[in-house]
Amino acid sequence: MRNRNSILFIGIAVILTLFFVLWFFLSNLGLKHDWNEYQPLMSLEPYGHELFFDLLDEANDEANDEGVKVITTPLIDTLPILGEKRNYVYFNSRCFIDSANSAHLIDFVEEGNNAIFFTPTVPYRIAQHLGLNYTYITYNYDDSLGVEMNFIDSGLNKPGGYHFDKLWADTAVQANWTYFEMETFDDSMMVYDYARPHGNIDGAINFASFPVGKGYIYFHLNPRVFANVHLATEEGFEYTNKVLAHFENHPIYLDRYSENYEYEYQGKSSLHLRESPLSYFFSQDALRYAWYVMLLSVGLFLLFRTKRQQRIIPIIPAVDNTSIEFAKALGTLYYQSNSTRYITIEMMKLFHTFNRRRYNIQPAKKGESNADLIARKSRVDIGEIKKIFELERKLKYNDLARMREITPLFEALKNYYQTARK
Repeated sequence: MRNRNSILFIGIAVILTLFFVLWFFLSNLGLKHDWNEYQPLMSLEPYGHELFFDLLDEANDEANDEGVKVITTPLIDTLPILGEKRNYVYFNSRCFIDSANSAHLIDFVEEGNNAIFFTPTVPYRIAQHLGLNYTYITYNYDDSLGVEMNFIDSGLNKPGGYHFDKLWADTAVQANWTYFEMETFDDSMMVYDYARPHGNIDGAINFASFPVGKGYIYFHLNPRVFANVHLATEEGFEYTNKVLAHFENHPIYLDRYSENYEYEYQGKSSLHLRESPLSYFFSQDALRYAWYVMLLSVGLFLLFRTKRQQRIIPIIPAVDNTSIEFAKALGTLYYQSNSTRYITIEMMKLFHTFNRRRYNIQPAKKGESNADLIARKSRVDIGEIKKIFELERKLKYNDLARMREITPLFEALKNYYQTARK
């Protein structure tokens, strides 16, 4: 029963594994590109952002011959506050900026620089500084098949707006789209006295700026629309250009450092998540699913191999019956000795042993005979018993007896064993 259950579990596991592997490969069969939304930032796949950063480079060339500067170390060490005006840009699905770097960024903006976030979430410490309730800053249109985006400025506004879909192999699929909750700002957007709305999504604000000192902090909550697949269209390209038109033409600093999660403890910052050798694996669907299948296979192997198994039962060869061989060897030995005396003695030992075990008759003392007792208990004729004893005396004490003369004794004993009462 136990073995049957093990075979059943293994069979189910193998079937499920094959199902997921086939489902993955069949679902991606014929696709030239990886339509996964979470791609490396500079990827050329549909939801990479290579084209967007090419536009940033072109816009930055006019203000800085060195192009976009990428920040990979803490902002407090890399982002200058004073001097010429600059634009800080952050582009990712999440932003993990700690208190020290966020304070430095606020000082950076207060000096007249701009910070621009293309992310669906407002960083916690930035929200604190702006006096926003972090829990109720943003909301989502859940599982929407498509949205309309537009601009508040009448000079940028387009009748009918700009339509965007979340695509998979050129097919619109359901997705979440983020917007600001109006009550978060106490309706301040409506009077433009604090938060300044610049763009909307289905009527709700998704693109806004907040004045901090002499500069501004901008948020666009739908970085998906700046992906390669949208920028390759005329409508997407036009929308992106209008978004970039809101920012002053200053040198650009792109923050790649705050993509990594750090935690703080007693004033010390420790790295919690950094790029690892598996980062590339998880950025590719095929490699990621292959990794999962391998882990599942190893887990199943360990699950069934760690169970207690019965020790292999060795094959025990059949025991050879050597008694017959021994008897043959012994008989041959006595026969080759050519001694009727020895053979007679051995045969009579067997006779007395037979009577002792079956009838509890002990051999008679020297000079006496127990033939009558043997005949009575075995119910064999007394003449047959006396014949056995007579042949014994003839063979045992006759040195001239021949081997062929043993045959009558053998026949008499054989007849006795067959006719004796059991």
